[in-house]
Amino acid sequence: LPIWVLAVDVLLQLLSDGLETARVPENKKYFEGMWKELGLLLEDFLFCDHLPKTALPVDKKTAHESLDIRVVEMLGKTILPHSQDLPSDFKTKVMQLLNRGSVNAADEEFDVSKPNAVLVREHFAKTCFETLLRISFMASGEANSSDAD
Repeated sequence: LPIWVLAVDVLLQLLSDGLETARVPENKKYFEGMWKELGLLLEDFLFCDHLPKTALPVDKKTAHESLDIRVVEMLGKTILPHSQDLPSDFKTKVMQLLNRGSVNAADEEFDVSKPNAVLVREHFAKTCFETLLRISFMASGEANSSDAD
């Protein structure tokens, strides 16, 4: 198991446990600097500029995609439902990342002429899009409830 995969597992566990504490209003002052760094970390992970020296086999690319999907699902389940408690810059960054993932996930090495070609990151793009859609429904629900007040 590569060490970076272990690091992602640890990060997801840490975020799962720690974000609840970071969202508590009394704790906001302790976590002010964290949100910008977390946004940059998520961007660097989901859209890494460091490419392998040789092309990865499809099964490895699919395994990497599943880690990306876990991160996006964590955003959708752990962070975004509590967006009212988050800094607006961080929410904007997450929305930008999800938008980027939903439209820019095609693999450059995808070759439709190969009989077993698989569009890697297609599921990642779908997960990003679905998460954006859920967010828009949550936002429209919040807007409708505030209009009723």
